Amino acid sequence: MRLYCPAILYLLLIAIYPLSTPLAAEMCVSTPVEFQSALYQAETNNEDDIIKVQQGTYAGYDLYYSFTKEHSITILGGYTANCTSRQANPANTILDGSNVRRPLILISYGGGDITVDGFTIRNGKTPSGGDGGGLYLVSDHAAHAGNITVTNNIIVANAAENHGGGIYARSQSNPSGAAGSVTISNNTISNNQAIGETYASGGGVYAESYSFDGSSADVVVAHNTVVGNTSTYGGGIWAMSYGPVGPGNVTVTDNLVKGNTASGGNAGGIYADSHAVTADSGSVTISRNTITGNFTSGGNNLGKGGGVYAETNCATSGNGGNVVLSENIVSGNSGRAGGGVFAQTTSFSQTGGDIRLYNNMIVGNITERDAGGLWALTHTSSGTAGNIILANNIIAGNRTGQYFNGGGGWLRSWASGAGAAGTMTFTSNTVTANRANVGDGLNVLLENNTARFYNNVIRNNNYPLGWDIDMSGTGTTSAYNNNLGSVYGSWTDSANNLNLDPKFVNPGVWNDNSTPTNPFDDTWQGGNFHLRRNSPCIDAGMNGAPEMQSVDIDNGQRIVDGDDNGSAVVDIGADEFVQQSDSTAAIILLLLSP
Repeated sequence: MRLYCPAILYLLLIAIYPLSTPLAAEMCVSTPVEFQSALYQAETNNEDDIIKVQQGTYAGYDLYYSFTKEHSITILGGYTANCTSRQANPANTILDGSNVRRPLILISYGGGDITVDGFTIRNGKTPSGGDGGGLYLVSDHAAHAGNITVTNNIIVANAAENHGGGIYARSQSNPSGAAGSVTISNNTISNNQAIGETYASGGGVYAESYSFDGSSADVVVAHNTVVGNTSTYGGGIWAMSYGPVGPGNVTVTDNLVKGNTASGGNAGGIYADSHAVTADSGSVTISRNTITGNFTSGGNNLGKGGGVYAETNCATSGNGGNVVLSENIVSGNSGRAGGGVFAQTTSFSQTGGDIRLYNNMIVGNITERDAGGLWALTHTSSGTAGNIILANNIIAGNRTGQYFNGGGGWLRSWASGAGAAGTMTFTSNTVTANRANVGDGLNVLLENNTARFYNNVIRNNNYPLGWDIDMSGTGTTSAYNNNLGSVYGSWTDSANNLNLDPKFVNPGVWNDNSTPTNPFDDTWQGGNFHLRRNSPCIDAGMNGAPEMQSVDIDNGQRIVDGDDNGSAVVDIGADEFVQQSDSTAAIILLLLSP
């Protein structure tokens, strides 16, 4: 049969551009009615949709989108009349729930991507037991859920009875598919709450990639201001990736997390968790955040992590991921255990994840029980527990409850069954002016493993009768080129250690609040732990010590000839002295506790 040219051309066009190929639809709205109409259109037009919202206040409507096809939806605020241009200032486009409804609900049952950018979202309220007081965003698909992005918004004064007072963002797959990523970035999230249910989580942010039986993706919370939010768990931020056969990584970076409360659960400021069952878990990374004045409380094994609760977990047969904290300021937080940071990794039968802290300032935190500054526990049953590594950290002015342990830190690498514990390494840290009943500076629990100390200042913690380092249990211990005060326990080997005043620019002070006989109502003030030019710690360390970093706490060169004697030797402690006046060195490194 002979085909004519027009028919051939038509068939070729169909092959190259199928009739079902979706197109992108852009809609411009200026009223709540137009906004909801655009959402209805997006549900039915089989296209990737962009809704451009003109500046103004949108109230009185349940703005709702629910879609079953795999198409994306993007909601952008800040447009001028007729959407001719955009001013990306979230203050000029307001979605207001009037304290009776959620301002915006977006659900993609087809697994499409969801993006919300450029709004003030305020005064939202969930129905009884609901999630997402301000934003409720879900991408759901049996095979592959979409990605969710929330960026450049102001989220304020919203309330949920369950999860996500300000933002509820969940990419989920059921039963065994892959969940998508969740990214929360460049938002201001304040005075939201998620309370009312026993396990209500994420007062400011609830961000989760979740697969019931499959794999999940990365969760990122970055460059946000998260202030004054409340929940039962994760007062400021709840970030989790759960995938039984492979979760993603969780990253919380470059945020201000201040004055948040977890009342009755864990994690006053940040909760971050990567959780697997039969595969390797992902990692948790907490970096370059300022985490201050957060609070958690609770009994019966709760109240953990006043500032940060960070965990990786593999329940049965995989390896645990690492928990890494770097370049954070963690100050003035309080809780029942781990006033500043609670970090934990678990693998049941294989290798557990490491807990690694680099270049952090953990200062002026308080706990009712153990671990005023840092709780670090890595655990296995039949495998090998992870290592604990601290390098270039300042841990100062933290305290426990009256009868408890580990003022600066409580640390344990533990195998509860036939497994083996990991190695604990402490290099170039400054641990001073912390308080506890036992182990005012560090309480180190040995489990037939190794603890190594190099180039640390661990002094002036023993108040009133404790020890700078308390080592209990059985293991191999070594100490080289440290400046140490009192130590409970014995060294397997040691050399070149000092016991001298390190001569800090400002060693800080405890204010007794006019009750000198009660040290447990004292508050920490001050602290600048740069070295003076006459410090005995200068050029007294060991070059090439395990886990020694290339930079110091200030990100300056780590090995500098501090006294012009021609020997480039590392200094002891978190600070590397450079030739300058003491007045220049007196830049305040540690903030006063709130």
